[in-house]
Amino acid sequence: MRQVETGLKVCQFFNGKSFKVLLCNAWTCLQVFFRAGVLGMMEEIREDRIAEILSWLQATARGKMGRITYKKLQEQKASLKRKTRGFAKH
Repeated sequence: MRQVETGLKVCQFFNGKSFKVLLCNAWTCLQVFFRAGVLGMMEEIREDRIAEILSWLQATARGKMGRITYKKLQEQKASLKRKTRGFAKH
């Protein structure tokens, strides 16, 4: 048994043909049955979705870092031009 964030206790049973998940809180218990293979399919879908979300998150973070670096380089370039102009005047 493991505690889920929602306060439900989860018990898992397998009898060869079907997989039973028992969700219990303080007042009620809910039984959820899955045919053999359905749970594996659900796990694959979950893994694919997690991979998709992580790829999106990594791409977003990389894009943000790239934009920050580009902005810093543009500021350095403008600063160098201003300094060069200042030295040329004197």
